[in-house]
Amino acid sequence: MKPIIFSPKMVAAIINGSKTMTRRVIRPQPDKDDPCIRFVTWEGFPTYFGNHAKVIIQTEEGEDKEVKPYEVGDILWVRETWCNINKPGIKPEYHYFADNFICDFEDYDPKEWKWKPSIHMRQEAARLFLKVEKIRIERLQKISPEDCVAEGAVKKPHYMKYGGEKCLVDHKRYIEEFEILWDSINGERKNGIYSWKENPFVWVYEFKIHKITGGEFL
Repeated sequence: MKPIIFSPKMVAAIINGSKTMTRRVIRPQPDKDDPCIRFVTWEGFPTYFGNHAKVIIQTEEGEDKEVKPYEVGDILWVRETWCNINKPGIKPEYHYFADNFICDFEDYDPKEWKWKPSIHMRQEAARLFLKVEKIRIERLQKISPEDCVAEGAVKKPHYMKYGGEKCLVDHKRYIEEFEILWDSINGERKNGIYSWKENPFVWVYEFKIHKITGGEFL
C-alpha cells in the first residue's frame, strides 16, 4: 500500500461519492527540449499523451528510471488531518477533521483537540483506502467539465439529458471552479510553477473506495 494526501474538503468529497478522480503534478516536469526526460508508451513509441504513457528519466549514471508514484491496482491509504484524543498508553481513538464535528461531546470539545497535519499521519491511523482504477497523462488545462465534477470541484453540478446522454450545462463555470480548487492547493508551490496558469503535466488517477475502516468493502 502507498500513502496519498488529501485535504479535508476532498476527503469529505470522496466519502460522499462526489470525488472519484485526482490530478497530481508530474515531478520533475517533462520537457520536450530536455533529452533526459521523455514519455514512452508500453510499446516503446514516443508520445506526449495516452492512457499507457510512462515518464522515463535518464539518471546521471545513464540509466533509465521510470517515474510513476502509483500504478493501476494499487491500494492507497489516505493521509488526512487527524487527531488521537486519548492519552499515551490508552488505545487510540482517532478523529478526522474532514468529518467537521459540530455537535457537543460529553467529555471532549473538538475545537480544543490538537489536530495534526496529514503529512504526519501514520498508516495505523488511516481510515480511508482507495483502489487506483485508471491512469493517464495530460496537461492540467485539458481537463474536461465532466472531470471537474469527478474531481469534486463543482459546488452544484447541473445536468441536462439530450439523446439519452447526460450533458453538462455550464462548461465554463466548472472549469473555473476547478481552477480555483487547484490553485488553492498548488498555486503557491515551487514559486507557482505548478499553478493553473503554468499548465503543468499531471498524472490523472481514477479511483474507487476500497474500504473505510470499520465499514464494509464497497
